[in-house]
Parts: sequence; C-alpha cells; structure tokens
Amino acid sequence: MILLTGATGFVGRQVVRSLALQETPLRLVLRTGSQRPTDLRETDEVIETPDLFHADQAWWTDALTGIDTVIHLAWYAEPGHYLTSPKNLDCLHGTLEMAKACIETGVHRVVGIGTCAEYDLSQGMLRPDSPLDPQTLYAACKASAFHILGQLLPSAGIEFAWCRLFYL
Repeated sequence: MILLTGATGFVGRQVVRSLALQETPLRLVLRTGSQRPTDLRETDEVIETPDLFHADQAWWTDALTGIDTVIHLAWYAEPGHYLTSPKNLDCLHGTLEMAKACIETGVHRVVGIGTCAEYDLSQGMLRPDSPLDPQTLYAACKASAFHILGQLLPSAGIEFAWCRLFYL
C-alpha cells in the first residue's frame, strides 16, 4: 500500500491517476474539507487532517501503519508567497516528523519531491549531479529535507528517492 500526500495538487492528481490505473492500493492524506481526487476507488483509504505539517510523530505512526511506500508531494505552494514564506519551515518540520514515523512503522521506501530551485541556477545547463545552491527559503527547506532524509532514511534501511521537478 502506498501513502500519498499532496494528492489534490497539480502533480498529486497525476500521480493518483497513474497509481489508480495500475490498481495500486492507496491511502491518501488530505486536508480536512478538501475535495477528493476523482480517480479514487472504493478500496482506497482517505485520512483527513487540518494540517499534515503540524501532525506529530504519533499521528503519523497511526497513518503509516501497514504502508510499504510513501510518496510525499505535499508542500506549501501558494503562488506569489511560497518562495519566501515561513510556512516552508512548517513543511520541513512536518516532513521530518513523518520520516521518524516511517522508521518506527517499518516503511520500506520514501519518495520525496524537490524543486529545480535547489540547484545552483547560475551553472547554465543543469544535470542531476549539478551543485545545489538554493536562493529562496522554499528551495533551502526542500534542499534541507533532501539532505536530512538522504542520511536518516537509508541509515534506517529505508530506500529513499528525491525527484526534483522542473518548471511545470
């Protein structure tokens, strides 16, 4: 079973659609009152929370019970505000609480979504191994999540992948 955060976002809707076509069992974490993705099946599970980034490790431990893979797409992304918003710190903190619960519950794999803004954009043509040099709070928090999770999760035997998306 896959637990997915950010299922109602631009990227999340596409991931839900793809996983539903593959008949992969899903458990979605949705913000209370948000509209459920149209591709949900009767067998999919939904957990609601007022703010997943303020959920503590104990809440996440309950949510992650029985989960094999986490795809973490959620992050604060309000246009015009997200690059400099202190809410990025909440997203980073909440992501780390989730990661600690992944270790506690025996999750096998975590996939996180980063941003091309983590890279040193002055380098011209970018490659996956280009150096990082985040220039906004958003990018710095994403890069911090990448670095911390990249050390924490593998040391606990959890597979970890970080996918940096480019201008959608």
